[in-house]
Amino acid sequence: MNEQTQTILLVEDEAIIAMAEASILKREGYNVIQAFSGDDAVTVALNGHKIDLILMDIDLREGMDGTETAKAILEHRDIPIIFLSSHMEPEIVEKTDRITSYGYVVKNSGPTVLFASIKMAFRLHATRLELLEREKRLAESEARFRSIYEQAQHLVGVLDMHGTLIDMNSMAKDFIKGEENAIGKPFWEGAWWTHSSALIEKLKDAISRAKMGESSRFNADHIDYRGQIHYIDFILKPVNDEKGKPFCLIAEGRDITELVLTEKSLRKTEEEYRRILDTMQAVYYRADLVGKVVTVSSSIKDIMGYEPDEIIGKDISEEIYYNPQDRRVFLNAMETGGGRVNNYQVVLKRKDGTPITMLTSSHYILDPTGKRIGLEGIISIT
Repeated sequence: MNEQTQTILLVEDEAIIAMAEASILKREGYNVIQAFSGDDAVTVALNGHKIDLILMDIDLREGMDGTETAKAILEHRDIPIIFLSSHMEPEIVEKTDRITSYGYVVKNSGPTVLFASIKMAFRLHATRLELLEREKRLAESEARFRSIYEQAQHLVGVLDMHGTLIDMNSMAKDFIKGEENAIGKPFWEGAWWTHSSALIEKLKDAISRAKMGESSRFNADHIDYRGQIHYIDFILKPVNDEKGKPFCLIAEGRDITELVLTEKSLRKTEEEYRRILDTMQAVYYRADLVGKVVTVSSSIKDIMGYEPDEIIGKDISEEIYYNPQDRRVFLNAMETGGGRVNNYQVVLKRKDGTPITMLTSSHYILDPTGKRIGLEGIISIT
């Protein structure tokens, strides 16, 4: 703020003193508004006037004194106030300090002291406003963090650098209902971990590495308050201060139970499917678009003499077809059939080089966008 445009409210009930003080302030470049009583000062201050600072005489003779007037104004406006008085008694100074801390000037101290006090009050007020703005931004930031923290759709906890749990979000609390007293205790003593000493050691190791700035990630199985097992993708990472030094740890757990159970089910289904294929007089195969074998059932050994590992990676047209040009004829038939063939006759080559006539039902494999990424099918003896 430019000092030449700053406005001071001068509250002084003695007209001659007020006139002299106003004259000194104006010569220094300040705009001056005068009030001759506490009631007048409150009226001026609260009526929307631009006021940057108040010089307040303590000894106002009628109505409110200076300290009472200052209190009335500060209830509604944040303005730096400097008290003026002829008194130097400690109790008077202490009384003004309880109201505002911008200064106390003894009258007749001279313009130099007064102007220095005014400039100091402006600097203190500007610093205070800056601190208040920072506190406001910090409070808003903390509120946003708390909102995200509580609404996170996974388990979140905050640990100190020793591994003590100091906070957790609502989802984590719901997971261990009845165990809220876990806060303030070592994290590994919580209900998430106590069922497995191996997991506890893994967690302790992760905490030790987090102290050195390293993040850790591993899968864990946790038991909820109902005794049900949950598979958790667990992450522990340090949070650094402005100097880059860790000051707390964030533990996050994403529940992947459904994914793990689905994968287990798929593996079981695939194993059963492969067992069925292996007992059939047929070969299941999968190849990429280039024509390389990606996977093949073990039944190929009984039918064509190859071990599965010997076939994987082979070029179908060069290594598997008895006549390599038949591969192109097969692919044309696939196109004609809309990306599939049923009981299509092919002549393939056994490991010993002899031909074998077989039937195949094959189709293209598509990704979620419909793009071809390979083909698969069943080959059986005619």
